[in-house]
Amino acid sequence: MISKEPKLTVLQSFSNDAANKVITLGRVVRNYRRAHFFEGQKRFNHFLNIAKLYLSQNWGGSLPSSEDTQKIEVREGYFLHKSDRIPSLNLAVETKELTIERNAQTKRIIVSDFDDTIIKSRATSLTRLILTTLFKPIGKREVFPEVSSFYKRLQGQNNLFFYISSSTWNIYPLLRGFLEHSDLPQGILLLKEMKLESKPQETTLKHSHKLEKIQSLIDFYDDLPFILIGDAGQEDSQIYQRVAELNPGRIEVILIRHKWWERVMEKENEISKVSGTKLIYFNNLNDVQDLPLD
Repeated sequence: MISKEPKLTVLQSFSNDAANKVITLGRVVRNYRRAHFFEGQKRFNHFLNIAKLYLSQNWGGSLPSSEDTQKIEVREGYFLHKSDRIPSLNLAVETKELTIERNAQTKRIIVSDFDDTIIKSRATSLTRLILTTLFKPIGKREVFPEVSSFYKRLQGQNNLFFYISSSTWNIYPLLRGFLEHSDLPQGILLLKEMKLESKPQETTLKHSHKLEKIQSLIDFYDDLPFILIGDAGQEDSQIYQRVAELNPGRIEVILIRHKWWERVMEKENEISKVSGTKLIYFNNLNDVQDLPLD
């Protein structure tokens, strides 16, 4: 069934109670096509659902809100709203609202990459990544076996999770379904195309949007330490080290997975000369030592 009325397909919010601030992220589309992703789905049905996501067209305009006096402006299908509460929007929501809250017990922020950090994607090959996205249902995707238990251990220490990816917002339902299927901690997905109004930084990195989004989180949670988890395939090491250099003392540790599809190359752990942040390379998260979890 195709709906031509504007519809919210993404509605996420995260708060900082210490500063009484809430950021709400949303994606609004028209010509919406419903798509569901679940375990046991056939490859052809999965492909059809992915096609539906990319056929949905972005919507632009002003969103009506029953509580906020200032209208929320949607540009090219996206909006970012900062306030002291989540806005009440008079618009149909396709996905259930996801909210994570920072409170007095929150100890740190965890930012994790997606492809080749959580799931095996070989994201350095664009062709392989596209084929995997189009034709591999979530039940067929291979997760690194230690990730779920390790991330739950982190979550159990009153930490908040953010997942960052170079994937576009079109496939948000797919990635959200994957998190649920893989029994990973719920967290805010930060994908490509939506900006968090970060401070502009000069960079030649291909995935510089990751740097911008992480910097925005550091500015938002300006009194909490961060742990950054990524892989060696998409410049995560360089991006995370740059973040640490720009924010001395804010990054507790950087964890980088070796390229899993190549012969394991032993690489010495490093300490950034500028920030003093420890950079740990790992093949299996269970082997990580000296990680601050208390």
